[in-house]
Amino acid sequence: MNRQSTTLKDLVHRSGSSPRDEGEEARRVQLVEVTIDSLAEVGYVGTTLAEIARRAGVSPGLVAHYFDDKDGLLEAAFRTLARTLAARVRARLALARTPRGRVQAVIDTNLAPEEFDKRTGTAWLAFWGQVLHVRGLKRVQTAYQRRMLSNLRNDLRRLIPGEDARSLAAMIAAMIDGVWLRAALSEWQEADSESARALLTAFVEGRLKELAQAQSLRVTAEPAPRGVSGAGGSFRVINPASGAVLAELSADGAAQIDAAVIRAQAAQKKWAALSGAERGRVLHRAARMLRERNEELAVLETRNTGKPIQETRAVDVLSGAQCLEYYAGLAAGLAGEHIDLGPLAFGYTRREPLGVVAGIGAWNYPLQIACWKAAPALACGNAMIFKPAELTPLTAVKLQEVFAAAGLPEGVFQVVQGQADTGRLLSRHPDIRKISLTGEVGTGKAVMADAAASLKQLTLELGGKSPLIVFDDAKLDNAVAGA
Repeated sequence: MNRQSTTLKDLVHRSGSSPRDEGEEARRVQLVEVTIDSLAEVGYVGTTLAEIARRAGVSPGLVAHYFDDKDGLLEAAFRTLARTLAARVRARLALARTPRGRVQAVIDTNLAPEEFDKRTGTAWLAFWGQVLHVRGLKRVQTAYQRRMLSNLRNDLRRLIPGEDARSLAAMIAAMIDGVWLRAALSEWQEADSESARALLTAFVEGRLKELAQAQSLRVTAEPAPRGVSGAGGSFRVINPASGAVLAELSADGAAQIDAAVIRAQAAQKKWAALSGAERGRVLHRAARMLRERNEELAVLETRNTGKPIQETRAVDVLSGAQCLEYYAGLAAGLAGEHIDLGPLAFGYTRREPLGVVAGIGAWNYPLQIACWKAAPALACGNAMIFKPAELTPLTAVKLQEVFAAAGLPEGVFQVVQGQADTGRLLSRHPDIRKISLTGEVGTGKAVMADAAASLKQLTLELGGKSPLIVFDDAKLDNAVAGA
């Protein structure tokens, strides 16, 4: 439900009506205005037919003649406010030139300065309190809400997919009422029109940007060029805070994994032929790009994981960049050892890359874990195929973009998508020489068993090792900070 002040000229005038009709209409207008004044001053309970009659200088019987009873009078007042607001929305919509402008028109009208007037607000609060109990008020509220949602959905569908448009329209309508109601009931900082409209506008802009990014990810989240789409079905990536769909990805099947391995084998030979210093320079450039895109990647990580933005800004992206920098520095110094075997012989060791290796990430630090697995493998001249957790797969796609922009040859770092079946294809593939897994103990056991069949090397980081117990008498702020 929404609120709107009214004046005499806002009410419908019956063109061509007789003087008597005009007089009756003027009396109705007067009684509606007096009703709003009464609601603002004495509330719903105090707004009786007798009180309205006293304020209007007429008899209670005359009020009943026009509106039958109190509920009828309140419905007429409520309907007048809703119609006036709807007319103002239509006027603003007519001036808007774009779908985004029409969405903004709905926001700006419903949160216009007059909506924060104390008289108007108090009257609307009185109506809100009775909507569930008075059928006529419920009808008015339902009609207006349907009209507003229809306006929002129709224009949002021209900007984003239909399902997203329906969801966002409902969120905008709810936030309009929520922002206004909180302002009306408290000394909240957004208790004025300008601040309230700025808050809603920022939310809509951010949500539209997020949905556009998700649409882009539906295309770019595929690994390097393929002849067919993923054979393992598809899965949705959800924002855990809002339930919104961020992306829908294809799960890679056996054909896609085989193709990724073939690409990796060809690319790895070229990558390994570079000197360690040259590989280090590529990793340094990638680290710098991660730092430059920290805000963008942190926001995506937060939307995908539900983690606080303060953490993703300070930890997730930057710790990944630090890892790349560390191994970039080591790459140039990777050397074997000379072993003295006496006057007639000597021995030496030489470090050589394994070839194609695979990483399987966890949901809690998606970008950081991808960097931790990729950095040492790439520094040593290997190619990596990385499968992020299906719950949080999006920033790994961005990491692949960063590596490509930094000069990493195509195919040296590839992202594949999927669930347990895709991970099993990696752990069982005969041409993958090593698996690095971060996950639960049960998954680690399964990967270890698969790796044993082809004597793959294995690195496992298993299980949570940071328990936190919060007792009933704990200070929750301290517990949250510690977590």
